[in-house]
This record gives sequence, C-alpha cells and structure tokens, in this order.
Amino acid sequence: MTATDKFYPNRVTIPKEIAMALDAILDYLWQDEQRNVEQAAPTAQDGHIFNAMQLVKAWLEGGETDVE
Repeated sequence: MTATDKFYPNRVTIPKEIAMALDAILDYLWQDEQRNVEQAAPTAQDGHIFNAMQLVKAWLEGGETDVE
C-alpha cells in the first residue's frame, strides 16, 4: 500500500489525456490563485479554490493513468 492509497483508497484510474488536461489547467491558474489566497483574509482562505487545486494536484501526482 502506498501513501497515496492510504489517503485515497477509492482512487480511480483516469485516461492520460484527462490527467494532462487537468495538469495544464492547474498550471495555468496556479500562480494567480496562489497569490490570491495568500492575499486573502484568513477567514477567506479556508474555502478558497486554491485548496481544491492543491488537492487535485496531489492526487494527480500520486495517481496512475491507464494510457502509457
């Protein structure tokens, strides 16, 4: 069992093209959203989209794709 399996026991395999598209979207938005969350009031940081982006990026980095 990997660390990723521990946190995401119901992981699904997604096509490589979808993973690449999600990664491209994250790359495009990353700096702007990171800057935005850093400038936000502490109460606004909890629900900020950047938190979800970090979760998706971590999932992608630990995930597998079904197309080599």
